[in-house]
Amino acid sequence: MRKAFTLVEVLVVLTLMGLLFGMLSFAFYRASNGSLNVLQLSESIKREAVLYWELERKITGAKEIYIENDRIYMLTTGGSLYDGVVKCAYFVKDGALFYYEFPYPYLSLDDIEESKAYKVMEVESFKVRAKVRDSEVRTLIGLPDYVLITINDRSFTYRVVK
Repeated sequence: MRKAFTLVEVLVVLTLMGLLFGMLSFAFYRASNGSLNVLQLSESIKREAVLYWELERKITGAKEIYIENDRIYMLTTGGSLYDGVVKCAYFVKDGALFYYEFPYPYLSLDDIEESKAYKVMEVESFKVRAKVRDSEVRTLIGLPDYVLITINDRSFTYRVVK
C-alpha cells in the first residue's frame, strides 16, 4: 500500500506556507520603505548642508549685499558657476528656492534674469534679514555685520567680513 498525503494535510501545509510568505513579504516591505525614508531624509540634509556652505562662501566673499523682500542679491568673489567677481541672487518662486549667477557685475544688483536661475530645492519658507549693530532690518544695501537666513524653520547666521 502506498503512503500519500491527505488533502487536509496538503491544505494545512499550503496555509502555513502562505502565512510565512505573507509575514516575510510584509517585513521586507517595511524594511525597504524605512530605508527609502532614511534615504530621502539624508538627501534633504545633504542639500541643506551644501546650501549652508554655498551661502557661507558667497556671504564671506561679498563686496556688496542687497536684501529686500526676502531676497538676497550679492556682488561676491564666491561664485559657484563662474570665477572672479560675480553678481548672484537667492529668491523664492512657486515654493522653490532659486539661485542666479552672472559673471559680469554691471547694472544694479537686483537686475537679474529670473528665467536663467536654477532651482536649488523645494522650500516652505525663506526669510532674509540683516543685522546691523543690534537691530535686524529687512531691507539693506551695503555690508551688514551679520546676515540671518531662515529656511524651513532652520535659522543660519553668517558673519560678514568687511
